[in-house]
Parts: sequence; structure tokens; C-alpha cells
Amino acid sequence: MRIIPVREVMVVLILLLLCAGSAALVPDAENMWNGTWTDETYTIFIQQNGTEIAGNYIPFDLETYDAGLLEGTLSEDQKTFSGVWIESGLQEATLSEDGMSFSGTGSTNPVGTLTEPRTYEATGTRVGTPTDPDNLWSGTWETPRKIYNLTQDGTTISGTNEPLPETDDEPGVFKGTVSEDKNTMSVEWVESGNFTFILSDDGIFWNGTYTDLLDPSAELFPWNATKMQ
Repeated sequence: MRIIPVREVMVVLILLLLCAGSAALVPDAENMWNGTWTDETYTIFIQQNGTEIAGNYIPFDLETYDAGLLEGTLSEDQKTFSGVWIESGLQEATLSEDGMSFSGTGSTNPVGTLTEPRTYEATGTRVGTPTDPDNLWSGTWETPRKIYNLTQDGTTISGTNEPLPETDDEPGVFKGTVSEDKNTMSVEWVESGNFTFILSDDGIFWNGTYTDLLDPSAELFPWNATKMQ
């Protein structure tokens, strides 16, 4: 029996460890998208099962950004994941006695590993004067981050929100109800847009784009991410 020197044993062990580490870095060839990804703002979780795929993302800074869902489809070669991103939540606000401001709270729906909604204060000031004494919520309102355009019809309310020019936020829509005394509105808000992610050949990063509107002609912004090892 040949006696193997200790130095040779150590070399073999190191090679085995390196090979094992390299194997751990190789993505699942059948489900290349499956896993956890990261960019400078979000941790992104994607679940792929063959041609079925979905995901969600959670921001590092929950005070500034919202969590959301990814819903879409894979291309035939499974290199392109495209679809719609969705962020949603609830908001409740009470009108001031003079009808010129509101205050209340809002929340974002928990997704992925989040189990509790994020809550925040909601305040707004009317731009201009009331236009309809029977529907005092109707009009334009300015909040710390957005402009709200509200339309009230009795006890129903709907509208849009647009971020202020200096604010890094997304436009959205909402709908809900107004209390019988017409002093409180309760709405569900939704922000959404399109996205397209293109997977690299080695399956460890994607180059992507997204829009902050569902309009196909909306401006494209970069969204690139790397798979976490």
C-alpha cells in the first residue's frame, strides 16, 4: 500500500472543497430564475417551476420604498421574464372641518417574507377651493410626496396620484368609499407598471427595464440584479 504524503492529502482536500464550492454556485439548469436576487434597492425572490414563474421584492429601506409582486411569463427559451409589477395598500383619512385638509394613516400590503404591513401617516392640503359642496373630497390635494386627484360621487371615491417632481415615487390609482357623514374616506391604492428581465447565459445576473405605468410607450428605467450566493 502506498503511503500518501500529508501534503498530497491536503492538496486533494483543497481541490475537493473548491469543486464543491463551484458546484454550489452553478444555478439549477432546469429553473435558472429560481432563487434570491439583489440590486441596490431590493431583495427579489423568484420562484420558477418549469414555465411557471412569479416573484416578489422587498426594499432594504421600508421607510422610502414599498414591497411588491412580480407577475409575468417566460419566453420560449426561458431567458426573458416579462410582466407586471404591483404594489398595493390601504389608506384612511378624515376631512378637516373647513374641508381644506385631511389626515389619517396608510399601509402597504405585506408580501413575500413580510408578515406585517408597513404603516405611515397620510396628510394632504387642498389645492384651490371646494368645487362641489355635496362632494367635498372632489378636487386636487397635495401631500408631502404626491398630488392626489380625487373624484367623489356620494359615498364612492376614486382617483389618481402623481409624485411631486422632486420625489422618487410612483404614480398610482385608488378607489374606495366615503362614510355616511362624508367625513372619512377609506381607499385601496395600487401602483403598477411593466418589466422585462433578460437572464445572462450563466444564470447569475439579469439586465432589465421597468416602467412606472402600464402604457407600453412609457419611459423605460433600468432594473438589474445579481443572484445571491
